[in-house]
Amino acid sequence: MSDSSKEIKVLLEEGIKTVLKQNPEMILKLFAQLQTGPVINSYGEADTQKLQAAHDSFFQTHTFQQRQLVKWKPGLKNKKLPKEGQPAIVMELLEKTLEQADREPGSPYFREPLDIVLGVIDEDGDFMTFHFDKRRFEPYDS
Repeated sequence: MSDSSKEIKVLLEEGIKTVLKQNPEMILKLFAQLQTGPVINSYGEADTQKLQAAHDSFFQTHTFQQRQLVKWKPGLKNKKLPKEGQPAIVMELLEKTLEQADREPGSPYFREPLDIVLGVIDEDGDFMTFHFDKRRFEPYDS
């Protein structure tokens, strides 16, 4: 066993001892879950309909212009801002799509096409601009 593995083992043992002292019920629940095996989710018709609606919405196209107000399409928000229902303003439509190349393949942002720049007002009241995938947006109806 390498030194780093030994250090990790010691840290884990210390952590478990601490949790046992502070919250033994948590450990009991964890062991109960481990004994029952994995949770198998059952998905029904409502789930498949929601998935198909999100797919259809994602591929429904809109033509945007500078200064146009837009908002997230329902169920397609994948960034912190703008908030759900919050208007954003089209700053620029990129002729050449950028890709999130710096992300890992398991990330939802991996190779996400960024083809629109939107302006939003953040929590502090400041105007900020960000790049997005325009397929996730629709016109804002006030």
